[in-house]
Parts: sequence; structure tokens; C-alpha cells
Amino acid sequence: MAKLFNFRCPDDLMELIEQRASEAGEDKSRIVIDSLRYALNVTDLPSDAIVGRSKILELIARVEKLEKKQKATIEQLMNA
Repeated sequence: MAKLFNFRCPDDLMELIEQRASEAGEDKSRIVIDSLRYALNVTDLPSDAIVGRSKILELIARVEKLEKKQKATIEQLMNA
């Protein structure tokens, strides 16, 4: 569940958020949330996620994570 959070945003930053949201076809909240998660190291998404391709990049990151787990599992099985 998400909570409403209000804060003051400098005009130049707000313009950038609006521009990226418009270019990506995503809402401003998604741009801000993805940016905060990336800046706070809560996600391993590449910085391109901030420009609105977050859904695709999130899926790519998940696949890469699964591939790493698969590789580690195979190595464990081969060393057993």
C-alpha cells in the first residue's frame, strides 16, 4: 500500500520530471518513485529506468538476477 507524501520540488526539477513522464508515457509518480529507488540503492535497475523505460528494464533486471541464480545453482551441482 502506498502513502501520500507531499514535498516541495524546485521548478527545474519539476520540469524535468514532467518532460520525462511525457516522453515515456508514464505518470510523474512512477518517474519519481523509480528515481528515488535507484538513488537510494533500493533497486539494481540501471539509471535509464529514470527516463521511463522502467517496466522493461525491471523485467531485464529480474531476468539477469534469475540467470545469476541459475548459474550459481549449476556450479553448486557440478561441485557436489
